[in-house]
Amino acid sequence: MWCSLNLAVTSLHKIFHRLQAEAFRKRKYPKSFVAKLSDAESEAAETQTWLDFYLSCSYISESTHKELDDIYEKIGSVKNFV
Repeated sequence: MWCSLNLAVTSLHKIFHRLQAEAFRKRKYPKSFVAKLSDAESEAAETQTWLDFYLSCSYISESTHKELDDIYEKIGSVKNFV
């Protein structure tokens, strides 16, 4: 079970970084840039939802959840600076 959970989070993490890179390449086009950042923010929120689920099922510790959740909170706040 732990292996599939790790794969799920890793996959979401890769998708987020891919979208972030695409957004950076589209920074010359403001609407496309913001759209890609929104997609990346959505992926970060989905990852947070899975982290909450993993915590509620005791698959991860509270300290691990807090550490990862804080990272994704910072990611989610990036769009507010645009």
